[in-house]
Amino acid sequence: FMLHDSTLDIEAPAGLGGGTYVLNWRVISEDGHPVSGSAVFSIGAPGAQTAPAAAGSIDWPVRVAIWLARIALYAGLFIGVGGAFFRNWIGEGSPAASRIALLTVLVGLIAAPLSVGLQGLDALGLSLPGIGQAITWRTGLSTTYGTTAAIAAAALAAGAIATVSGPRPGKLLSLVGLLAIGAALAASGHASAAQPQWVTRPAVFLHGVGIAFWAGALV
Repeated sequence: FMLHDSTLDIEAPAGLGGGTYVLNWRVISEDGHPVSGSAVFSIGAPGAQTAPAAAGSIDWPVRVAIWLARIALYAGLFIGVGGAFFRNWIGEGSPAASRIALLTVLVGLIAAPLSVGLQGLDALGLSLPGIGQAITWRTGLSTTYGTTAAIAAAALAAGAIATVSGPRPGKLLSLVGLLAIGAALAASGHASAAQPQWVTRPAVFLHGVGIAFWAGALV
């Protein structure tokens, strides 16, 4: 195949006989989301039989696992890292609040790498058993979401250390973690493709930082 701007040219396999065929395709869009579809074409006269159905069913176990991992990751970022920032900079916080922040950060640290593998499954159209294949993880890391997950993991690590460290390093690390949340969210998704970039990415950055500050203040 060859890519020309936003057009993908796919050469038909050699040796196809006359009749009607369905080309099922799946690609990773610029914003990191898998996009799939199908195209019906005929060689010579259309086939007498109905064209085979296009593959487009949703793998619900993978879809549910993706969202559970994302929820756990966002909880770690917004509640955990946001809570660490608020505790270090504004309110002393209670021991219970610190435990909640630390627990959600640790859950997020588990979810961050797992979400990369699940992203790879979704990109390749594989089921959950494919999580053990190396190509699944390489594919997940190669998308823009791989960058988001890496920055998010760094934010979570900074938040975890800030939660258990003293005031001075806690302030610095929690600030780094908070800013990294905005950078992580701005690295992929619609912000990475929508124009103009000089508006969309900073807007998502500020949005992510604002959510983390607000959610952390609630803790």
